[in-house]
Amino acid sequence: MAFYKELLVAPAQQHNLFLVRNKHQHLLGLRQRLHAQSRYSILEKAMLKGELIHCEEQAAQLRCVVRVPDDATWRDGLFHGDDIHFPWPPRDASGEEFICPESYWNSQAATPQRLNDQEAHFRAHTLEQLKTLVTPGCRIYDPACSTGEFIGSLQHHFPQSRCIASDRSAAMVAETRRTIPDAVVGDVMTLPHAQPYDIVICRFINHEVMSSLAAQQVLRRMVEIVSETGQIILFGHTPVACDVPDFCHRQGLQLLTTVGRSSQPDGVFQYYRLAR
Repeated sequence: MAFYKELLVAPAQQHNLFLVRNKHQHLLGLRQRLHAQSRYSILEKAMLKGELIHCEEQAAQLRCVVRVPDDATWRDGLFHGDDIHFPWPPRDASGEEFICPESYWNSQAATPQRLNDQEAHFRAHTLEQLKTLVTPGCRIYDPACSTGEFIGSLQHHFPQSRCIASDRSAAMVAETRRTIPDAVVGDVMTLPHAQPYDIVICRFINHEVMSSLAAQQVLRRMVEIVSETGQIILFGHTPVACDVPDFCHRQGLQLLTTVGRSSQPDGVFQYYRLAR
């Protein structure tokens, strides 16, 4: 048995809607703060509303109809092999995709510990993923290194690797040089890349960082600079700004993983591993 529920979502909240997609159905969820441990990038089962049946724009809001199983355990077992997609990016007053100004990212360098705390689950999951991937001499590149905590942790745990970092923000690069002394200021699209990388950490093709179109262009660049046997890893504080499974299908890439898992809070987050 099941019942149907109607959700009316105002424009200011539409970017918090997400789809959990598998070959059987699309489930609709609403990202929200549920408790003190909730994090912006981690999705919890209680955020799921039901199976998406219909969605349409209606008087400047979205009207979504979901089918909710009459079973308290219907959310159990989800997120296993599923894909998470945020189809509605945040918009500015003119209706364009909202992008934070460069000054915002420069200001974040003043509170590095806050940023580092917010990505603890990304670091832990990546370290686990790379245990079987990193080999002596492996070239790992973080083209948006932020405070350097992330790429620095990889260099610490995999000293046999060669970790390389860059960022468009000079303030962020200054922070990164505490752990990666030769980090450089620059844009991945224009920086020279002398040889391919074995692992590219891409955590900036996200909502509020760049548009959906720009995200696809940058991801194509990531494919160009990764080695034939290498991998691209995608995630971020905000949702990935392009449809990664669709991109992989069009580019003939392998999609190895779609989600990562968190224990505190108990939930999942977008985490893609791509290979040729």
